[in-house]
Amino acid sequence: MASSIKRLMIAAVVAMVFGACVVSFRGSDLDVNGALTQPQGPVVVTRVYTGSDGESHAEEMVLKMLPGAESTASSEQINVTGMRFRQTPPDYVFQGTAPRRMYVITLSGRAEIELADGKRVPIDRDHIVLLEDLIGKDRVLRGVGAEDRVSIQSPVQE
Repeated sequence: MASSIKRLMIAAVVAMVFGACVVSFRGSDLDVNGALTQPQGPVVVTRVYTGSDGESHAEEMVLKMLPGAESTASSEQINVTGMRFRQTPPDYVFQGTAPRRMYVITLSGRAEIELADGKRVPIDRDHIVLLEDLIGKDRVLRGVGAEDRVSIQSPVQE
């Protein structure tokens, strides 16, 4: 029993580190020797929020990246309460809002978020979404394509 719990804890730590790498290295390249080179572009997050009209809206925001050692860059620390992996089929449809503020990072597969005004936000591999629309309405998340979507969900610490 104790060894099972230990294995689960190790797996959780590895998953958290892996998730941090996905966020940190998006837009960066490795050189021939495997060293991280300068980021190739901004790290973009799609923010889904509730507007003053009570409906869900989306905007893109660029994470402020601070220079680090050895050609790296990092954002400020974002405190999260945990993380989980989620796998959804291509025909998955969810209508509603987020249960809490959270980051969602798509590892594979595709989806789209349809907003009340009909705008569709494509969600592809490596896409980072910050869900903040806890009381908005008329938002639909649906799978797109033929493969399952695998994502990481990390609730933001309040």
